[in-house]
Amino acid sequence: MENFYHINNFYPHDPLRFGSTRLIQMGRIYCKGASECPEHFQTDFFELTVVTGGRGTVGVRGVDIHVKEGDIVVSFPAETHRIVSDKNEPLRYDFFAFNSDDPIIKEELDGITALFKDPSDRLIGNHRIEKLVEAGINELCDGTAPLSERLLTNILDEIIIRLIRVYGEKKSTVIHADTTNSETFCYRIMNYIDTHIFSMKRLTDVSEITGYNYSYLSALFKSTTGRTLSDYYKTARLKAARTLVRENKLTVSKIAEMLNYSSVYVLSRAYKAEFGVPPTEDR
Repeated sequence: MENFYHINNFYPHDPLRFGSTRLIQMGRIYCKGASECPEHFQTDFFELTVVTGGRGTVGVRGVDIHVKEGDIVVSFPAETHRIVSDKNEPLRYDFFAFNSDDPIIKEELDGITALFKDPSDRLIGNHRIEKLVEAGINELCDGTAPLSERLLTNILDEIIIRLIRVYGEKKSTVIHADTTNSETFCYRIMNYIDTHIFSMKRLTDVSEITGYNYSYLSALFKSTTGRTLSDYYKTARLKAARTLVRENKLTVSKIAEMLNYSSVYVLSRAYKAEFGVPPTEDR
């Protein structure tokens, strides 16, 4: 993306820790004309795109969301993401990418990803969040100030909590499907796998999350969707692997590690069986 101004504090491989928050990226961009941040794949983090001026589109899972000053777009883990600036009114935006180790926060964020997977639900407006992201950028750029780490911890915590509250208010407008409906239940299982593809250690994690025996879940999933739960998980992992391979930013070994394959050779065999070519030839 061609920019007039760009601050990017980026820690993809070793996120900064502020309390329970893992900071992956935070910064500011003033675009130059009709520039574009190409579609890229997010791994295990959320991202806020906070529009501070101009116009453009923010792509979430292939769907373009038109944005203007005051808009905030929320992107979830394991999604594709891109930004395009308007030619006549170049986009200006701040951004904040994060995850959390706090179990209560994680539970709340999991609830958001379960209910609001549709890209149309990702556009929000919240002046307080906008100002907090701005304050976080300022503090991150002046890390030598007294008690800077403590202040940043509080700022990042408040951003996440206010985001959770925004979606808490949106929940009241969502028409909840019957939770005993097997289609709805299986959809939630699929959504959990899709948004936790990098953090799941094994497929049986879904049993712990739902509170149901794995054999029961597997049988229900098969009878409801026509495919096995293990096949869905295998396909989801390979789709994520293919996206990362084609981005050509990480080694195949690193991708195998991120997706919890036992070795790069196991990934390569599964990849070739699924797509017809090994990952080294698919870049």
